[in-house]
Order: sequence, then structure tokens, then C-alpha cells
Amino acid sequence: MGRRKQCRDIEVRWVAGKSDLMLAFASQFVSQPVDVIIANSTPMVAVLKQLTSTIPIVFVGVADPIKPGFVKSFDHPGGNITGFTNIEETMGGKWVELLREIAPSVKRASMLINPESANAGANGGLYLKSIETAARDTGTELIVSAVHDLAGIDEVFAVARIEWWRSRHAEYFHGCAPRTHCRAGCAIPRANDLSTG
Repeated sequence: MGRRKQCRDIEVRWVAGKSDLMLAFASQFVSQPVDVIIANSTPMVAVLKQLTSTIPIVFVGVADPIKPGFVKSFDHPGGNITGFTNIEETMGGKWVELLREIAPSVKRASMLINPESANAGANGGLYLKSIETAARDTGTELIVSAVHDLAGIDEVFAVARIEWWRSRHAEYFHGCAPRTHCRAGCAIPRANDLSTG
């Protein structure tokens, strides 16, 4: 029995958390004859959902596809959107536990969130509750800082530098909101500077 080979064209666009690029690229894909669109974040799926109800959309990295109305349920998504996720809210607590295991002297931790992200929002997002519980259980003071841009990250770390010199027991990690995650490369060197500055 013979096999028929088919060639598929795959086009990739990376928006790096920029809203204007999300809309531009989503509009571009929706206007072309595509078979399926794969989207890797909540904000990207939200843009695509507004633009098409017929092209199949497969998401990855969406924390809660039910709350924003991407799918009706995990078992029966309905509509043109489906996907999978490995994001689970108790992971935040595991980060705090791991931080304390690696550095038992840590007394204070800071979580950077982008409140404009669908995964964070005004309430701190998917991970905040488990992070707060783990911080309380391990005796770690938790500082939650909203950052909207690189200037916000600089501001948080300027304050952290002052606190670092006062206590010498600070460690920092950031929340996984897509736009904040894209700026992790900027936050990590600033955190490293705290211990060497």
C-alpha cells in the first residue's frame, strides 16, 4: 500500500508580548487561506478569537481557557478553539518551596506580575494564592509588585537594592505572565546585581 506525501507550509511569527504585533500578525493569518493557527499565549488567543470563529485555533500555554471563554469545558471545548496546557495554579507554591530549599536563609521574596495580562489581572493571577500560602507556611515575606514595562522592572529593583542592603536576605522571582516573561531577560541580571552590587 503506497503512502501519499503532502507538503505543509508552516509560518511562524513571534510577537514578544507586543500588543500591536499580535493584532497585525493575527489579522494577517486570518486573511490568508490557513488550515490551522497555533497560538502560545492567552492574549494571542483572545485576539484571534475576536477575528475568526471558523479557522481552527490550537492554544498552548493558556492558563485558564474556560474563564475567558475560549472553550466551554476541557472535555467538550466547542467552537473553533481547543488546545492544551501544562500550567497549574499550585506551581506557584512549589516555586516558593524550591526557593527556600535552595536558599534556606531567604526571608523575603518578590513576585513581579503584569496586571494587564489575562493570566495575572488585578488579583495577581493564577499562581498568587498558592504563592501566598507557601510564603506564609515557610515564613517568607511576600512582596507582590505590578510591572507594566521595563521602567517598572527598574523601579522594583531600585527599591529592592535599598532593601537588600538593609537586610542582605532577599531573593526574587517573577510571575509567568506572558509580557512579564518576555522581560525576564531584563529582570534576571538586575536580580543578580543585588548579590554582587
